[in-house]
Amino acid sequence: DMSNASPILSGLRLRCGKCGEGKLFSGYLKLNSECPVCGRDMTSADTADGPAFFVGFGVLILLAPFLFLLPMSPLPTGLKILSFVALCVVLIGLCMILLPVAKAVLLNAGGYTHTSIALHDAIKSIKVPVIEVHLSDPMQRESFRHISYVGMAAVQHFAGHGANSYTLALDAAARL
Repeated sequence: DMSNASPILSGLRLRCGKCGEGKLFSGYLKLNSECPVCGRDMTSADTADGPAFFVGFGVLILLAPFLFLLPMSPLPTGLKILSFVALCVVLIGLCMILLPVAKAVLLNAGGYTHTSIALHDAIKSIKVPVIEVHLSDPMQRESFRHISYVGMAAVQHFAGHGANSYTLALDAAARL
């Protein structure tokens, strides 16, 4: 029996995307093989190291400006060192908090969607599910945009819904 809970909110609460109640993990990053409440099989949800890479990369992009600007600041050396340690703690803390909820890659490759066989091959080579997202619908545009090398490798596609395409893709990722 499926709950009315949003799979996105359930995932953020580290609960089953189907029933919204059962715990996803038996320990830190140790996924349950099935939901203890509804019995949903979770063995196919192994995303390997993909989420670790994308979470680490995303957090680093957010904090990198501070890490680069800190040495140039006019702060005393002791305060710079303390600030650097604090930023490192924040970086590690954010990664630890975000890792359990990362399940898939939402990819809007823009013009590379129609031209990059390399992206297709890269997506096929990883275990992490990739969901293709486009604000507009490429099928309603020029004919050369009707081919999607990303789409050939992605597990799902959302296009033509404007910014809501991302919400739909997040919802689909939470249901994986």
